[in-house]
Amino acid sequence: MNTIRANIVTAAFSFQAADADARDRVDNANPFVAPVFGLSAALSTVENEITATPAGREYADVVRRHLPEAMSLVNHNRRVATVWHRRGGPALFNAVLRTLRFDDEPLPRESDGQPIAECVATLEKVFRRYASRQFARDLARISAALVECSGMTYPQVLTALRAGPVE
Repeated sequence: MNTIRANIVTAAFSFQAADADARDRVDNANPFVAPVFGLSAALSTVENEITATPAGREYADVVRRHLPEAMSLVNHNRRVATVWHRRGGPALFNAVLRTLRFDDEPLPRESDGQPIAECVATLEKVFRRYASRQFARDLARISAALVECSGMTYPQVLTALRAGPVE
């Protein structure tokens, strides 16, 4: 089960295409590529739209740089895994996928009755405790943007990224 979850997380957050035709259209394809139930082409489009903005490029770079470490912490560190599950990490991840897939699906404002700001703060705290210095520094720098996007649809997030950093 961990391998399946890891493949889905990897594919979704690396925003890379899984099929050969789509991969040819994406420069510098990320080596962490896996099929995600037909989402690969849509995620490739999302990646192109997001990285067309300076702020989006910065956020995508942070995700690419630290995704393997984040996955390793969730899959191999019992404390991180516990907080990840208790604070709705899987549900938040699925919500992000739905938001990227459906333009009218907003990012949630809460998860299991908890405000997103609290969930993100708790997740950030546990990741920062066990993460590398660079990952912890980058996470502290961008976590507020995640909270700011709660309640937004993908088109609204994209508009905010085009306007400048979401902070």
